[in-house]
Amino acid sequence: MKKLLLTVVLTAAFFAGLLFAMKVTFHSPGLLQPVEETIAPVPPEDFEETGYYYVRLTDAEKAAYAAIVRQAGDFPEEIEIPPLETEQLGRVVKALSLDHPMLYLYNQGVTLARHDNKHFFAPHYSCTKEEYETTKDRVEQTVQRILAQTPDGSDYDKELYLHDYLTGHCRYDEKETGADNDNPAGALLNGCAICSGYAKAYKLLLDAAGIENTLLTGKTSEDGGEPVAHIWNAVKLNGAWYYVDVTWDDPIMENDGAGLSLSSHNYFNVTDAMLAPTHSDYEFDYPCDDESLFYYRVNDAYLTGDDDVVRFVADLIAAAGKEGRDYIDFKCESDGVYKAAIKKLFTNEKIYRAINNANLKLSRKFGSRSVQYSVDDANRRIIILFNHKS
Repeated sequence: MKKLLLTVVLTAAFFAGLLFAMKVTFHSPGLLQPVEETIAPVPPEDFEETGYYYVRLTDAEKAAYAAIVRQAGDFPEEIEIPPLETEQLGRVVKALSLDHPMLYLYNQGVTLARHDNKHFFAPHYSCTKEEYETTKDRVEQTVQRILAQTPDGSDYDKELYLHDYLTGHCRYDEKETGADNDNPAGALLNGCAICSGYAKAYKLLLDAAGIENTLLTGKTSEDGGEPVAHIWNAVKLNGAWYYVDVTWDDPIMENDGAGLSLSSHNYFNVTDAMLAPTHSDYEFDYPCDDESLFYYRVNDAYLTGDDDVVRFVADLIAAAGKEGRDYIDFKCESDGVYKAAIKKLFTNEKIYRAINNANLKLSRKFGSRSVQYSVDDANRRIIILFNHKS
């Protein structure tokens, strides 16, 4: 039987969760005519799925989603689905991509086909079944190894450890040419990824840890630049939702002498208001307005206008010394507080008073002759590194 094809042009970026606009060419007007439905436009009763995007689909879209999830791993040439409009297909493919981080196997695109009065989803696979299964097994083993290293504690503690694992073991693929850089394999196996690789790896880890989360897509911009497509995570802790952007928290500075690589936590458990200056064009059904688990709040490292900056920094130094760290990292609540802190600590050299005050509480003292600091104007963040007295 001759096939009537509706070709949907979907790029790899689409399946990375970054592009959801679809260009469609209708090869036959007959495709739009009513046809006999041969697959029920409802999901199977025994199909259990709780993905954030899945539950927001229509019944027909859920049926297509279920069929693809169940069969894609066998690498069939086609998967029968209910008749879908182009917009519906876009929602299904987006849901599949964001609910299932490892379903990247058809990221070369898909074709919608119709023949024998049936509708089919025809993947253009990016790898062979054997290659996919090998990679999937390696990723699963890596996830289990990381989880085994995760310290006991609250979901917040686990969430933080997994965030810091990724920022410490993966680097951003600036050339965007690395293998699997847009999926969890790039981040977890190759240590090199773009934003979708970071975010999808983080979702995979959080899923395995039993922490509710989802992926979000939108746009980001910094320093007045043009907005670009981006993907990050939303995480639910203690009944409240927070945003986490692992990509933007990738280490931003290194101290070659000490071999220290510092992770940023600017985007760890942030609110809508905190995200708004840099992230846009996203939709999420829940408010993110609770600051109680924002990293810098939890670690008493959020400087406000009510704080005495010298006492605040001295307390942070003392805590760092007791924990064996030779640096402190804190954020300021406003531009005014940030500029005042820099002036007082470094221009007026009050950092030395803070060190001396901290040393009164420490058995192993910090030296004041070699103090290095780094400032992050965009995020009102200050990092200070110390050397111990010999």
